[in-house]
Amino acid sequence: RLRRLDGDDAAYDWLRKAPDRKRDRATASGSDLHDVADRMLSGMDMPEYLHPDVKAMAGHVLAFMADYQVQVLHSEIRLAHRTLGYCGTTDQIGIVPQYGALPVVIDWKTSASMYEKPKFSHGKNAMQLAPYSRAKVMFWDDKTEADMISVNQDIGLIVMIRPEGYKVYDYDLVRGWEQFERAFASYHWWRNVDELARGPIRPATPTP
Repeated sequence: RLRRLDGDDAAYDWLRKAPDRKRDRATASGSDLHDVADRMLSGMDMPEYLHPDVKAMAGHVLAFMADYQVQVLHSEIRLAHRTLGYCGTTDQIGIVPQYGALPVVIDWKTSASMYEKPKFSHGKNAMQLAPYSRAKVMFWDDKTEADMISVNQDIGLIVMIRPEGYKVYDYDLVRGWEQFERAFASYHWWRNVDELARGPIRPATPTP
């Protein structure tokens, strides 16, 4: 229809920008879900209007919490490791009875591609959860901080949430941490490669 009304160039431009539109919608949905879920878990008032997809996914968050009897200790908490120099925000830290008494790091993913073909994301998911579990400091919105609580450093959870349902995967954080350390070392190697070289070097002046 666009091609008929506005010509080939307009249709081509619309098709060319399709990935951006999909990405922007996914980002908005993921952001909205995190806000709504955080409000639910904190007992705050809900927004007057929720997009149907966000509302459905928020319901699946509640279903996950009930099905796995999750006792939330922290939500949307910023974590850091000053010595190694990394930080990030995880969605939940909570006790999940089937994984024992130690709290577990939990992160939500709302990507449709990840939900449909999770195997392509397993590596990066493990590498994301592992450093969260080994953080040393926790930060709050008022910029105060505290020592990181003891959490399960062997297993972490990714909950993939979509309007049609949710899936839970647990990840081997021991192997994830080993790979993260290698990737982190490689990152610093490439950041500092200029320190490896001196030059350009002039030819040495011949001795008379």
